[in-house]
Amino acid sequence: MSRVLALSGSLRAASFNTQILHTLPALAPEGMHIELFEHLGDLPHFSEDLETDPPAAVRRLWRAIADADGLIVATPEYNGALPGVLKNALDWASRPYGAGVLPGHAAMVLSASPGIFGGIRAQMQLRELFAQLNVYVVGGPQVAIPEVHTRLDLSAEPAERLTDPTATAACR
Repeated sequence: MSRVLALSGSLRAASFNTQILHTLPALAPEGMHIELFEHLGDLPHFSEDLETDPPAAVRRLWRAIADADGLIVATPEYNGALPGVLKNALDWASRPYGAGVLPGHAAMVLSASPGIFGGIRAQMQLRELFAQLNVYVVGGPQVAIPEVHTRLDLSAEPAERLTDPTATAACR
């Protein structure tokens, strides 16, 4: 069984990106277990001074990524950019230099936004960052979901919540 760790770049309780990640286990192929890491807000601001004796929240993130076979990262776009909480988590995951748990992983990247561009600018920044961090972004369709508030039905069963057929097909 493959284990995939899902990370949402939003801390908002009603985050569209987090809601999409919650639908993915129902869309996953047999033999794939998707687990959402829900502790990004617990991470302190990145500081090299904390690397030698990292806080428990950092060790929890490192352990979750190390135990995963792959990643799914969903990001909103704030002011045309990658959210700070996600960048902070990825900075922690890339450390200590040369021995971080993040490099070498494969990742699927998606973005969703109420705007017409679907968070594509944040997604492109994330893809660029992953290239720098030696994370292999899975090819295939680019999943950017514009006007996401019109493409989620939270009253539906998990496998049916994402109402955009193109996005649903890409997430399978």
